[in-house]
Amino acid sequence: MSRREKGTALLEMIVIGFGTVVVLIPVLLAVVRLGEASDVVGYEARTAAEWVARHGTTPPDPAESEVFVTVEGGLVTAVASMDVDLLGLGDVSVTTEVRSTVAVPIGPYRSDS
Repeated sequence: MSRREKGTALLEMIVIGFGTVVVLIPVLLAVVRLGEASDVVGYEARTAAEWVARHGTTPPDPAESEVFVTVEGGLVTAVASMDVDLLGLGDVSVTTEVRSTVAVPIGPYRSDS
């Protein structure tokens, strides 16, 4: 293999590697964003449901998501949701909604604090 062929092979590998990184990074970022959003809505839904079950009052406003709480019988159900931007290019973006539902029983002894 001549020096010229080795140089061409190296250049091809660099171009292919760069192309792979350019495609892979947005996909990995989308996966990380989905995972983080899932954790956030799960935490905020659980926090709201437990708050209502323990205190019987409206929970504090969530930090990052929208939370809807319903009470039926002895069960408190909280649904938290938020929109997540997965990919964006210029004015076009791909978004999805991440949602978590948590149901907890109402405690027999509610707290005043």
